[in-house]
Amino acid sequence: MLYIPNEFIHELPAETPWGLEVLDPEAMTWKMHGVQLYIAGAEPGLHPQPSFEQVPSLTDRAKVLSLQLDPRVVMNGCAAAVVDMFAGDIDAYRNPLAGDAVHVALNVPSASDFPELVISRMWDAKTSRIKLKSAMVHETLLNPTIFVMNTGTDSDKDIDFFLHYLVTTWTPPGNQAPPDPGNVNGIRTATPQELLLLQDTPAGLTFGCSNSNYP
Repeated sequence: MLYIPNEFIHELPAETPWGLEVLDPEAMTWKMHGVQLYIAGAEPGLHPQPSFEQVPSLTDRAKVLSLQLDPRVVMNGCAAAVVDMFAGDIDAYRNPLAGDAVHVALNVPSASDFPELVISRMWDAKTSRIKLKSAMVHETLLNPTIFVMNTGTDSDKDIDFFLHYLVTTWTPPGNQAPPDPGNVNGIRTATPQELLLLQDTPAGLTFGCSNSNYP
Protein backbone atom coordinates (compact mmCIF):
# COMPACT_ATOMS: atom_id res chain seq x y z
CA MET A 1 0.00 0.00 0.00
CA LEU A 2 1.12 3.53 -0.81
CA TYR A 3 0.14 6.11 1.81
CA ILE A 4 0.80 9.84 1.52
CA PRO A 5 -0.44 12.05 4.36
CA ASN A 6 -2.91 14.50 2.86
CA GLU A 7 -0.97 17.52 4.08
CA PHE A 8 1.99 16.65 1.85
CA ILE A 9 0.09 16.47 -1.44
CA HIS A 10 0.44 19.58 -3.57
CA GLU A 11 -1.13 18.26 -6.78
CA LEU A 12 -2.61 14.94 -7.92
CA PRO A 13 -2.95 13.89 -11.57
CA ALA A 14 -6.42 14.29 -13.08
CA GLU A 15 -6.87 10.50 -13.19
CA THR A 16 -5.86 7.82 -10.70
CA PRO A 17 -2.14 7.13 -11.28
CA TRP A 18 -1.43 4.10 -13.47
CA GLY A 19 -1.07 0.90 -11.46
CA LEU A 20 -2.70 2.29 -8.30
CA GLU A 21 -6.10 1.30 -6.90
CA VAL A 22 -7.73 3.82 -4.58
CA LEU A 23 -8.37 2.38 -1.13
CA ASP A 24 -9.36 5.56 0.72
CA PRO A 25 -9.49 8.88 -1.15
CA GLU A 26 -9.60 10.84 2.11
CA ALA A 27 -6.68 9.05 3.78
CA MET A 28 -4.75 9.11 0.48
CA THR A 29 -4.05 5.38 0.36
CA TRP A 30 -3.65 3.24 -2.73
CA LYS A 31 -3.07 -0.46 -3.34
CA MET A 32 -0.12 -0.91 -5.71
CA HIS A 33 -0.33 -3.28 -8.68
CA GLY A 34 3.10 -3.66 -10.28
CA VAL A 35 4.46 -0.13 -10.11
CA GLN A 36 7.89 1.44 -10.00
CA LEU A 37 8.43 4.44 -7.70
CA TYR A 38 11.13 7.10 -7.56
CA ILE A 39 11.61 10.77 -6.73
CA ALA A 40 12.30 12.90 -9.80
CA GLY A 41 15.27 15.23 -10.01
CA ALA A 42 17.25 13.75 -7.14
CA GLU A 43 21.03 13.94 -7.38
CA PRO A 44 22.45 10.38 -7.59
CA GLY A 45 24.34 9.05 -4.61
CA LEU A 46 22.98 6.68 -1.97
CA HIS A 47 24.43 7.08 1.52
CA PRO A 48 23.70 4.37 4.14
CA GLN A 49 23.62 5.80 7.67
CA PRO A 50 25.11 4.03 10.73
CA SER A 51 21.68 3.13 12.08
CA PHE A 52 20.72 1.43 8.79
CA GLU A 53 23.92 -0.63 8.88
CA GLN A 54 22.55 -2.34 12.02
CA VAL A 55 19.37 -3.61 10.35
CA PRO A 56 19.52 -7.42 9.97
CA SER A 57 20.39 -8.59 6.45
CA LEU A 58 18.62 -11.32 4.46
CA THR A 59 21.98 -12.57 3.20
CA ASP A 60 23.26 -12.98 6.76
CA ARG A 61 20.08 -14.76 7.84
CA ALA A 62 20.15 -17.15 4.87
CA LYS A 63 23.83 -17.94 5.50
CA VAL A 64 24.59 -18.01 1.78
CA LEU A 65 27.37 -16.24 -0.11
CA SER A 66 25.07 -14.30 -2.43
CA LEU A 67 21.32 -13.83 -2.20
CA GLN A 68 20.00 -12.76 -5.61
CA LEU A 69 16.70 -11.06 -6.35
CA ASP A 70 14.45 -13.39 -8.36
CA PRO A 71 13.98 -11.83 -11.84
CA ARG A 72 10.39 -13.09 -11.90
CA VAL A 73 9.51 -10.66 -9.14
CA VAL A 74 9.95 -7.77 -11.58
CA MET A 75 9.82 -9.28 -15.07
CA ASN A 76 6.64 -11.33 -14.54
CA GLY A 77 4.80 -8.61 -12.63
CA CYS A 78 4.90 -10.46 -9.32
CA ALA A 79 5.94 -7.38 -7.35
CA ALA A 80 3.37 -4.95 -5.99
CA ALA A 81 6.00 -2.22 -6.15
CA VAL A 82 9.67 -1.64 -6.86
CA VAL A 83 11.14 1.42 -5.16
CA ASP A 84 14.21 2.81 -6.91
CA MET A 85 16.72 3.93 -4.29
CA PHE A 86 19.54 5.73 -6.07
CA ALA A 87 19.77 8.97 -4.12
CA GLY A 88 19.67 10.27 -0.56
CA ASP A 89 20.39 8.98 2.93
CA ILE A 90 19.02 5.55 3.80
CA ASP A 91 18.40 5.38 7.53
CA ALA A 92 16.59 3.27 10.13
CA TYR A 93 14.90 3.94 13.43
CA ARG A 94 12.99 2.16 16.19
CA ASN A 95 9.31 2.96 16.67
CA PRO A 96 8.39 3.00 20.38
CA LEU A 97 4.70 3.18 19.41
CA ALA A 98 4.97 -0.34 17.93
CA GLY A 99 7.13 -2.25 20.40
CA ASP A 100 10.37 -0.79 19.02
CA ALA A 101 9.70 -2.18 15.54
CA VAL A 102 12.42 -1.06 13.15
CA HIS A 103 11.48 1.11 10.16
CA VAL A 104 13.75 1.97 7.24
CA ALA A 105 13.55 5.48 5.77
CA LEU A 106 15.01 6.99 2.60
CA ASN A 107 15.56 10.75 2.82
CA VAL A 108 15.88 12.18 -0.69
CA PRO A 109 17.03 15.82 -1.11
CA SER A 110 15.34 17.85 -3.82
CA ALA A 111 16.07 21.29 -5.25
CA SER A 112 12.36 21.78 -5.98
CA ASP A 113 9.82 23.18 -3.53
CA PHE A 114 7.41 20.63 -4.98
CA PRO A 115 9.28 17.33 -5.48
CA GLU A 116 7.53 14.76 -7.65
CA LEU A 117 6.85 11.11 -6.91
CA VAL A 118 7.00 9.31 -10.26
CA ILE A 119 4.77 6.23 -10.56
CA SER A 120 5.28 3.94 -13.57
CA ARG A 121 3.14 0.90 -14.29
CA MET A 122 5.71 -1.78 -15.03
CA TRP A 123 3.99 -3.78 -17.74
CA ASP A 124 3.39 -0.86 -20.12
CA ALA A 125 5.55 1.95 -18.63
CA LYS A 126 2.62 4.37 -18.39
CA THR A 127 3.63 7.09 -15.94
CA SER A 128 1.94 9.49 -13.54
CA ARG A 129 3.35 12.06 -11.12
CA ILE A 130 2.23 13.29 -7.71
CA LYS A 131 3.58 16.68 -6.65
CA LEU A 132 4.52 16.93 -2.98
CA LYS A 133 5.06 19.81 -0.58
CA SER A 134 6.25 20.53 2.96
CA ALA A 135 3.45 21.00 5.48
CA MET A 136 2.59 21.71 9.10
CA VAL A 137 1.83 18.53 11.06
CA HIS A 138 0.76 19.02 14.66
CA GLU A 139 2.21 22.56 14.54
CA THR A 140 5.58 21.36 13.21
CA LEU A 141 6.85 22.04 9.67
CA LEU A 142 7.87 18.72 8.09
CA ASN A 143 9.29 17.70 4.73
CA PRO A 144 6.94 15.71 2.48
CA THR A 145 6.81 12.06 3.48
CA ILE A 146 5.38 8.96 1.82
CA PHE A 147 4.94 5.48 3.26
CA VAL A 148 5.11 2.05 1.64
CA MET A 149 3.15 -0.31 3.88
CA ASN A 150 1.80 -3.86 3.87
CA THR A 151 -1.88 -4.62 3.41
CA GLY A 152 -3.55 -7.37 5.39
CA THR A 153 -4.38 -7.86 9.03
CA ASP A 154 -3.43 -5.39 11.72
CA SER A 155 -0.86 -7.74 13.28
CA ASP A 156 2.32 -9.36 11.99
CA LYS A 157 2.54 -13.10 11.41
CA ASP A 158 5.28 -15.65 10.71
CA ILE A 159 4.21 -15.78 7.06
CA ASP A 160 5.50 -12.22 6.60
CA PHE A 161 9.01 -13.57 7.16
CA PHE A 162 8.65 -16.24 4.47
CA LEU A 163 7.09 -13.89 1.94
CA HIS A 164 10.10 -11.60 2.13
CA TYR A 165 12.51 -14.44 1.41
CA LEU A 166 10.44 -15.54 -1.58
CA VAL A 167 11.49 -12.45 -3.56
CA THR A 168 14.92 -14.07 -3.87
CA THR A 169 16.25 -17.14 -5.67
CA TRP A 170 16.66 -18.94 -2.34
CA THR A 171 13.81 -20.38 -0.30
CA PRO A 172 14.13 -21.08 3.43
CA PRO A 173 13.26 -24.51 4.84
CA GLY A 174 9.53 -24.85 5.42
CA ASN A 175 9.95 -25.33 9.15
CA GLN A 176 12.34 -22.41 9.70
CA ALA A 177 11.04 -19.95 12.25
CA PRO A 178 11.54 -16.19 11.80
CA PRO A 179 15.01 -15.31 13.09
CA ASP A 180 15.51 -13.24 16.19
CA PRO A 181 16.30 -9.75 14.88
CA GLY A 182 19.24 -9.60 17.28
CA ASN A 183 20.43 -6.58 19.19
CA VAL A 184 18.73 -3.46 17.82
CA ASN A 185 20.29 -1.10 20.34
CA GLY A 186 22.54 0.20 17.56
CA ILE A 187 19.45 1.45 15.74
CA ARG A 188 18.35 4.90 16.86
CA THR A 189 14.95 5.76 18.29
CA ALA A 190 12.56 7.75 16.11
CA THR A 191 12.95 11.51 16.28
CA PRO A 192 10.04 13.64 17.57
CA GLN A 193 9.29 14.62 13.96
CA GLU A 194 9.16 10.97 12.84
CA LEU A 195 6.88 10.10 15.75
CA LEU A 196 4.45 12.84 14.70
CA LEU A 197 4.00 11.10 11.33
CA LEU A 198 3.68 7.63 12.83
CA GLN A 199 0.81 8.76 15.05
CA ASP A 200 -1.46 9.37 12.06
CA THR A 201 -1.01 6.21 9.96
CA PRO A 202 -4.33 4.72 8.70
CA ALA A 203 -6.18 2.52 11.18
CA GLY A 204 -6.09 -1.24 10.64
CA LEU A 205 -2.83 -1.33 8.68
CA THR A 206 0.75 -1.88 9.79
CA PHE A 207 4.16 -1.51 8.25
CA GLY A 208 4.44 -5.29 8.41
CA CYS A 209 7.54 -7.16 9.49
CA SER A 210 10.08 -9.23 7.61
CA ASN A 211 12.69 -9.61 10.37
CA SER A 212 15.36 -8.61 7.88
CA ASN A 213 16.05 -6.49 4.81
CA TYR A 214 17.26 -7.10 1.26
CA PRO A 215 20.03 -7.86 0.45
